[in-house]
Amino acid sequence: MEKKWTVIPVDVSTKFQSMGDPAFRLHFRLNRATFEALMEVIANYMEGKILFQRGRMPELDLMLMKSIWILATPDSFRSVAVTFGTYPSTVHRHYTRFIATLCDLAPRFIKWPDADERRTIANAFHTHSGFPGIVGCIDVTLVTVTAPLIQAKRYVDRHHQNSINIQVVCDHQLLVRDIHVGEAGSMNDARVFRRSPLCKELLSNPDILEPNQHLIGDGAYALTYKLLVPFRNNGHLTDSEKKYNYLLCKCRARIEHCFGKLFSQWRRIKFLHPYDFEYAVETIAASVVLHDFLILNGQDLDKFEDGEDIIPDDPVFERMFEGDYDALPEDFSMRHPLLQLLRQARKDGILKRQQLVEYLKSC
Repeated sequence: MEKKWTVIPVDVSTKFQSMGDPAFRLHFRLNRATFEALMEVIANYMEGKILFQRGRMPELDLMLMKSIWILATPDSFRSVAVTFGTYPSTVHRHYTRFIATLCDLAPRFIKWPDADERRTIANAFHTHSGFPGIVGCIDVTLVTVTAPLIQAKRYVDRHHQNSINIQVVCDHQLLVRDIHVGEAGSMNDARVFRRSPLCKELLSNPDILEPNQHLIGDGAYALTYKLLVPFRNNGHLTDSEKKYNYLLCKCRARIEHCFGKLFSQWRRIKFLHPYDFEYAVETIAASVVLHDFLILNGQDLDKFEDGEDIIPDDPVFERMFEGDYDALPEDFSMRHPLLQLLRQARKDGILKRQQLVEYLKSC
């Protein structure tokens, strides 16, 4: 019986490992030094998990090349197998092991900034724009996917495409500080935020940000003490409010730059064909880990399972996020303990935003 697949011999050591740095970076997005650093991190982790023997380093070298090639391009496993002279099943096995390893390593590279880092970030944003206290920019973007077999309509977004949401917080260096992946594309930004662990942390953990620090987002988010948004332009904004909006949006552009770099570096996530959504989430998370790894190693950038809402879906909550607290049921606070925190956070946010308007007016 004739074989379905024939391996075409390729001298990988000559074809890739002897490449100059510019050509290597063009294909793999990492320069030689960053690639070697990544290989060492992966080797140490896999060796600790007894998934890898140090004596078989060449195999790890090729595993990383194949996997990074897949993330950096929209090529199929079949075409990558031809390029590297191996079988598609081998490429797939190496790729799934690679992205699973990166997901395990995510807490090492995607970390909320500590007190010293937050002050450094706030100073950088203040130097850039004059807007004080910013420690991160938050936004949500969409990754287009093939329609799932179950509950496909949940994943149809506002562009009438099937997608899943990614919520990201980044700093002034485009370093991702928090990520929430996997919500259905039909959800708006505010609902994705409500379902994320970050929402509860911002409302209930006083140590996550200092009183004079905050995140900034666009008008899709609700104003709170720790998440500032622009004034809604109703045609009657004062000059001071317009200046506040301008400076906030000037800083918030960093999150758009972050998304642009992420999608241009790792083109696999522009469109995913997942056989299950856990696979898609892992691919996105692995891409974000690589994004942060490049930044942390000093390289310039070229361009889960559904959980319960942290704040439940409820028409009353929808109105409350817009600041409408009238006619709430008497037992609503007892049924939803975060209500009082959210209500107070919004009141404090209105006061804080007005104080910033006055501060910027005097600058």
